[in-house]
Amino acid sequence: MSIKIIKCQNINDKISVSKKLSKLNSQLLNYEILIFKSAFDKKKLIKIRKDAFKFGISTSQKKPDNTFGSVRKSVHRIDNNVKKMRVACINHMYQFAENDINFKTFHKVVKTMNDFRNRLLNINESEFSKNGIKKGYVSRPVIKHYPIGGGYMSAHTDKLIDKYSLQLIIPLSEKGENYQDGGLSIKDKNGTWIDVEKYLKLGDFILCRPDLEHRVREIDKYDKSLKWKSERGKWSLIGILDKF
Repeated sequence: MSIKIIKCQNINDKISVSKKLSKLNSQLLNYEILIFKSAFDKKKLIKIRKDAFKFGISTSQKKPDNTFGSVRKSVHRIDNNVKKMRVACINHMYQFAENDINFKTFHKVVKTMNDFRNRLLNINESEFSKNGIKKGYVSRPVIKHYPIGGGYMSAHTDKLIDKYSLQLIIPLSEKGENYQDGGLSIKDKNGTWIDVEKYLKLGDFILCRPDLEHRVREIDKYDKSLKWKSERGKWSLIGILDKF
């Protein structure tokens, strides 16, 4: 099996692991799927989920005003099989502006996530784009909520921005608690679909290459209608790293 469980600790908002980062890098380049256990405070992740849900219920939808870099204003958008989208999906997407004081917990967790990713990939702060002007890396953390009643994402691969590209996903919900059926699966380098949900608990996170095919199978599809106004369903915080 191409899935590896990694023990880790979160000390003063900095993740440390039981293996050398160079070793983890080698595993990622070899198309391994890595799951890091107990990396984040569960209470903080639940607060992020609840803050996002409240924001989505109480404000109007709006498309992000900045494709690259951080959004200037917190936004959310429902995607329900939009024809123009590259990947067919049903989910609710959220992006939060760095200066939005209502999402301090979100930004604190993102900072910890970005720090670990940058150390793992050996990316220096100077290599990041500044205000979408200077060429370089761009961090675009997003939250996605797949509602019960059929929220999903079709199988696809994502573009490699360089040889060290990776997919970093922090679950904000837990199968068996927030939903019962469906969820994330990843096809390993041997062509076998792996149901990663059975290895995940709230507080863990996943690392894998984006060019491994992945999908979110329909969430509680036996429910006859999409429950957009329910907090139940699958929630994920995704660390997207672009380069331009």
